[in-house]
Amino acid sequence: MLITIISIQSCKPYKDYVDVNLRTLKTVERHEINTKIEMIQQAVMLFKDEKNRSPESIDELVKEGYLQVPPKDCFGNGFKYDPETNTVTSITFEAIEKQKKKSENNK
Repeated sequence: MLITIISIQSCKPYKDYVDVNLRTLKTVERHEINTKIEMIQQAVMLFKDEKNRSPESIDELVKEGYLQVPPKDCFGNGFKYDPETNTVTSITFEAIEKQKKKSENNK
């Protein structure tokens, strides 16, 4: 029970987290996001093997039963899949990169 409470408290909503710590994600949070990216990539590969085409979106992977629900990270952000480039990206990672670039441009 204590572990659950700690993990819930350590995952702040993304917008609050960026304000508090723009520099980096905690190792555990980064690992959790990367693990979910790998899980989505595996679902994409299985879909492609069985259907002989790429899925159009993560929603299609859910609809066809390759994922139970659209994955979210501990900040409540989702993931994007681009069928043209066959890449899965984290909305959290994208937002942090944008913040970093904005911060660097303001120096």
